[in-house]
Amino acid sequence: MHDLPQNFSLHAALLFSPHQRPEADVWVNVRDGKITGVGAAEEAAQFELGDCALLPGLINAHAHLEFSDLETPLGQKGIPLADWIGEVFSWRASTARKTSGERLTAGVIESLKAGVVAVADIVTEGELPTDPPLHYLAHQELIATGDGQIDTVLEVARRCAAAEKKGGVPCGLSPHAPYSVAERVWEEVVPLAVAHNLSLTVHLAETRDELAFLSAGTGPFQDLLRQRGANDFVPAGKSPLAFLQLLATAPRVLIAHGNYLTEEEIAFVAAHRTQFTVVYCPRTHTYFGHAPYPLESMLEAGINVALGTDGRGSNPDLSLWGEMRHVAATFPELSGETVLQMGTLAGAVGLRLADQLGTIEAGKEASLAVIRLTEDRGIDPYARLFHRNSAVVATLIAGQLVAGTLGHRVL
Repeated sequence: MHDLPQNFSLHAALLFSPHQRPEADVWVNVRDGKITGVGAAEEAAQFELGDCALLPGLINAHAHLEFSDLETPLGQKGIPLADWIGEVFSWRASTARKTSGERLTAGVIESLKAGVVAVADIVTEGELPTDPPLHYLAHQELIATGDGQIDTVLEVARRCAAAEKKGGVPCGLSPHAPYSVAERVWEEVVPLAVAHNLSLTVHLAETRDELAFLSAGTGPFQDLLRQRGANDFVPAGKSPLAFLQLLATAPRVLIAHGNYLTEEEIAFVAAHRTQFTVVYCPRTHTYFGHAPYPLESMLEAGINVALGTDGRGSNPDLSLWGEMRHVAATFPELSGETVLQMGTLAGAVGLRLADQLGTIEAGKEASLAVIRLTEDRGIDPYARLFHRNSAVVATLIAGQLVAGTLGHRVL
């Protein structure tokens, strides 16, 4: 971390915050790690950011930081998901990987440089960051395809639920997917989440092959299970809707991907919007060559749609800012404010951090992203913000500079 005064004011060319119009030539005042006001400078220590924008810190609502030592994604672009999972098994068996602690640390550092102030990570190896500099929510991955794994996985889930925090890190649970978790695990994990007020993350409706397996028990996922010795695996439901109905009693559920949710399933999620957040991982979606994402349908239905990077196993980096620019380019009809909200407030809602993060307003934590703008000042503010040449240049968390630089001090 870099030292900053306890109290200071930041001057930005533009300020963007959900549910507000962009503001030009504005100061943000920070005292004891909290935002005290927006407008005129109030603190003695003042920093000029230059031609930069201030945003609420970005929220990565779905990440796999375990892959953070990969220089390129696994497999090749357009690879079927079941084949990619086979690549993951091979990679995990490799002795060439860095330690889990090294990979996790690298992922946290890269996230901070990308303007991220909170991340929901899927944990597979049990190691967690010590005193992480960002808001880190660990979802313990649960995979059990055969009877021999069920009791072990349930014991892991119970220990995680009983601890609620490990080393000060909030914990949730991630029953991985419909094709990798036996029915008894679902039956026990959802009530466990209810009893301990835990959040869940579930990979759902990620690929058409998943839908074929659920409905008919055929296809690449059936082949994958047989290769892994799970010859008698029976999914807990015949469609994503069955799993949504199972999950609807949980206090908070992050649905990772949701690439192939039907209109009926989208309507169900919308009807339970206080429990569900759908996390769209744009560049991973592109990597696998999926059909166009049903983003407009989800947003029109009123679903809280957040953004995630997934991991370097299917993405070139961990830049949530890159995901936001990708959405702005792929869905040009979306308003800039909608894209902004998906990368900030929607994620804060999904991670139950909206009382602290997601907007720039008095009382919120001074966790901010500083974005260098393009030189063209004649275009729409959001067009400047999401221009291909814009870049994250600094990240603050609770009033501390954790990555980049803040321009120059004027007083």
